[in-house]
Amino acid sequence: MKTAADLFDVISGVPFERVRFLSRDEIAAFGIDRREFQETRWIAAEASPWWVMKLVLEAKGVSRKEFRIRMIKLSCAAPDRVEIGYFRELASDEAGASRSIKFAIDDRTSFAFPQKGSVLKIDAIDRDGSFDARFAHESFELFDVAAAHETIYIVESDPTDPAAPSHIIRLATLGLSNALKALQKGCKPPVKFLDAPAVKYLDGPGLSGRR
Repeated sequence: MKTAADLFDVISGVPFERVRFLSRDEIAAFGIDRREFQETRWIAAEASPWWVMKLVLEAKGVSRKEFRIRMIKLSCAAPDRVEIGYFRELASDEAGASRSIKFAIDDRTSFAFPQKGSVLKIDAIDRDGSFDARFAHESFELFDVAAAHETIYIVESDPTDPAAPSHIIRLATLGLSNALKALQKGCKPPVKFLDAPAVKYLDGPGLSGRR
């Protein structure tokens, strides 16, 4: 399997009663999986509140041996609008660096995230990482347009150096159309009793004479 011998040293050093989880960096360093880019399909979580998620794993850092995760999360902002959350795990050479981030469908259709985000810890994804979090709101219609394309893009650029090349991440739209349908269904508010059409009750034959 061409796995590094150092992996067996790690295995032999773990006591029987304990569990040792490998980080994604270790998985690559030991030769278990050296792919520099991976992505999931768009997945809808049929829960309350409903949401749609896509994960992207990419080799980062000066040596490209740091594997960092990006997450795109879509959730309900209104029956016809989507809240887009973009969570970018920071590599060692990105701490404190400013980035302009844009979501692009094609040359004419795009939207930008706010210039400044928040730095968060998301233990469910990576206990040791820090994430640059950005949020925006757009219409469901825009994402329906995105789902009709095979590929959409996240464009990250340095606002302090317009001449620096942008980092462009190509995202497949596999699963996006069905995930959006599920999300739209979950975004519709439940029908309340007072909102239901009024029903006229008429006296049937013989009802008016009953006591």
